[in-house]
Amino acid sequence: MNITTILSSIFELHFLYDFILYFCFALLCYVPFLDKITRPKHRIIIELAVLCVIYLLPWNILYTYVYAMDGIWEWEYFILFNRISGFIKDWLFFILTFLIVRKNVSVNVWKLAFVVLLAINWLCIQASLYVFSSRLVFYLLIEFFLFVELSTILMVDMIVQIILILILFLVFLWVFYRFVKPHLDLSDSNVIKKLCVIPVMFYIFYEVNLEISLHYDASAVMQSFTFSLIFVFAITSIYFYVTLFRMYHNITKTKKIEQQLKMQDEHYTALQAYVADARRMRHDMRQHLSVFQSYISTGKTEKLIEYIDEYRKSIPEDVEIAYCENNAVNAILCHNINKAKRDGIKIDVKTELPEKCGIQDIDLCIVYGNSLENAIEATNKLSEGKFIKIRSRITGNLLTIIVENTFDGIIKRDGDTLLSLKNDGEGIGTPSIKAIAKKYGGSAQFSTNDNVFRTTVILRLSDY
Repeated sequence: MNITTILSSIFELHFLYDFILYFCFALLCYVPFLDKITRPKHRIIIELAVLCVIYLLPWNILYTYVYAMDGIWEWEYFILFNRISGFIKDWLFFILTFLIVRKNVSVNVWKLAFVVLLAINWLCIQASLYVFSSRLVFYLLIEFFLFVELSTILMVDMIVQIILILILFLVFLWVFYRFVKPHLDLSDSNVIKKLCVIPVMFYIFYEVNLEISLHYDASAVMQSFTFSLIFVFAITSIYFYVTLFRMYHNITKTKKIEQQLKMQDEHYTALQAYVADARRMRHDMRQHLSVFQSYISTGKTEKLIEYIDEYRKSIPEDVEIAYCENNAVNAILCHNINKAKRDGIKIDVKTELPEKCGIQDIDLCIVYGNSLENAIEATNKLSEGKFIKIRSRITGNLLTIIVENTFDGIIKRDGDTLLSLKNDGEGIGTPSIKAIAKKYGGSAQFSTNDNVFRTTVILRLSDY
């Protein structure tokens, strides 16, 4: 078997290796955003496969041509050529993948950047595993098959690497779907922006150690130690991600609970004051009835009308305290509606919500609370025509919540994602509503019509 045939066979396997590696990388970038893909998934998979083939063919032809050149293996800068060409090939594909996913997925740019960087970290771990497994393959083949040809060793090594890619891909596929996806749905984009530093640091750490181990100290012990550090750093980073995300979610959940308790406290305080006023009015009613009877018996109609008018003015405005049967949601509604009325906002409320409906009170409060807070904040930017309409009803096993409000017409979007007008990124309220809707197998939509903003949330009720 001549050198041309050997190289041809090796490069065919290497092309398959690169194709699987790049294809798996691109798929990982989509996994945390499966519910935000704007095109049919099967078409995206086919296009990714075609893209990988078209992208890798020129590189494969280039390597085949270069490696077949006379004297290329003794070239002084051969290793440098491999490193630079591989670096350019990888990063061009990283950028291309980012742009393609950006086009097919409605997601915040920082969340997408974070996922792409995590997928790059996966490649770093894969490359580190490549070093260990290749040495093991060479050792086993030479130890047990003393006269194995080099071409056979290289081919067996490539097959082993392809198997390892698929195994590691399945592991990270589960990690991305099980842990990364739900955390991204609930996390603020500003938090994700700061977290991007970690995968960047991991990549720099990997590249520095790779250069040191391959070029400055070629000893097997040093290389093994270096790549062991990479694995330790990877595990530490994953643990840090999980811990940080959990802390963030606990803090966010605690704030929501505190906000809910505060609203309930204000509601019950107002309720107590209302009950106290009612008791006082009942106590005074006897005196008022005596006065009424006296004016009527003496025929002093004008005095009676004047007295009734003064009495009516002394009665405090009635406060709606029963918008729905659910006490927690009713407290949220009372708090926000009273605030809106104080701000001069016209309110139209019709809610249908039993005390128990199979949805946790804290989740309902998050949906109602965030929707009304956003509505009040947007409506208060207007000087006139301020209006909020609240509707909720149960149809079958679905709870539909609709909040409409007037606003100034100014809105920031990143694709289909609403962005905060106060800070960079998506904000907290809208992602929280989406997360709750997804938790209960429903949906959350945000639309505008002229100067009216509409929030529509559908939640699937469980048995209770």
